[in-house]
Amino acid sequence: MEKYREIVTDCRAYRTWVDEMIVQYPELFPQAIAEGYTLHDQRTSKKLAGVRLRRICLKARTRAGQKQVFTLARAG
Repeated sequence: MEKYREIVTDCRAYRTWVDEMIVQYPELFPQAIAEGYTLHDQRTSKKLAGVRLRRICLKARTRAGQKQVFTLARAG
């Protein structure tokens, strides 16, 4: 968790971490992530004090043309 807290505000480091997680745990991500993603925004968790959450937006849109945004956080 300490490492996550270090990288969550560093876009380059966070993206590297996400890319590594996609390779290690592809089953945790939607198949459309293969088309790419962008870092969307950051939030704080209401339930977990002191935990920052990042969201990613897939480059692939839904059939209805909507953005697909997912919240990511590292489990303790």
